[in-house]
Amino acid sequence: NRRAAKAAEQGMTHMQAATDNELTLQVTRSYLSVLTALEFVRAAEAAVADFEASERVMNSRVEAGTALRTGLLEIQVQLAQAQERLLQARNGLSLAKESLRLVLGLEELAINEFGQLDDVNLPEPGSETGGDRPEILARDAFADAARAELRGAKGGYLPAINAFGSLDRYQGWEFDGTNETWTAGLSLEWSIFDGFLTRSQVREKRAQVTLAEQEMRQARLQTSVEKTTASLSLKDATERVAVMQRAAELAREHVTLTQQRFEQGLMLPSEVIDAENALVQAEVGLARAKADRQYAIAALRRALGLSITGDTSR
Repeated sequence: NRRAAKAAEQGMTHMQAATDNELTLQVTRSYLSVLTALEFVRAAEAAVADFEASERVMNSRVEAGTALRTGLLEIQVQLAQAQERLLQARNGLSLAKESLRLVLGLEELAINEFGQLDDVNLPEPGSETGGDRPEILARDAFADAARAELRGAKGGYLPAINAFGSLDRYQGWEFDGTNETWTAGLSLEWSIFDGFLTRSQVREKRAQVTLAEQEMRQARLQTSVEKTTASLSLKDATERVAVMQRAAELAREHVTLTQQRFEQGLMLPSEVIDAENALVQAEVGLARAKADRQYAIAALRRALGLSITGDTSR
């Protein structure tokens, strides 16, 4: 029973480490969500500024009689929608900060300034490994505890040997005499019939051993699946970052050329609107891909039993 208690204590220590890793991963996800929301806000602000510039250009043309008012109205409608998206992006940023505050367990979030997604660069794991995950170590320890408890339960079939001893000393009042007596011995107890209590306890502990071993096996399988999933997610996110980076660059160039030609009267308002919307979608997609890649790195490091943030001091 003492060995079982010691193994259970080790298992709980490993479970605490596993909980710390899970919390670190959740904080990383929430922090990346804040940075992603900031990118959404920046993209929405840029779109509003561009539509406002297009509105001024179109308004001057209408006043000069070189353009129809329908084109101005079309730009103004898109400007209103861009302003609505900006409000939604700012609200999403506030919610993301609240989520970060929640996982940090803070009454209020003292952080005012956040960086950019490009500033986050978690070390991508190579061939390094951190050994067994704490979840696996915990399940191994719990299985050892269950086996020790089974051996303890089987002890009910065996006899119990007790050793005892006593020493008495008597002091006489009248003759000032003393007398000492001592007793020592062994006793043997062997239960012949206990109403099948021991058998039931052994069956119960054997079932607990089977359950603990199955949970240990399940933990190893789950860890293997998490490694594969995190590795595939990292590969997918890395490829998406490259694709969306190129798409965002092309969209920015397209918007610049479209704005220039629009100011020269060579582009329709609908073409400007399409270019701006394509740029916003590309920048939003790029932000999501960057955040997904960093989170995939964190998840893979956790699956490999490495420090999630790369801090070797922990």
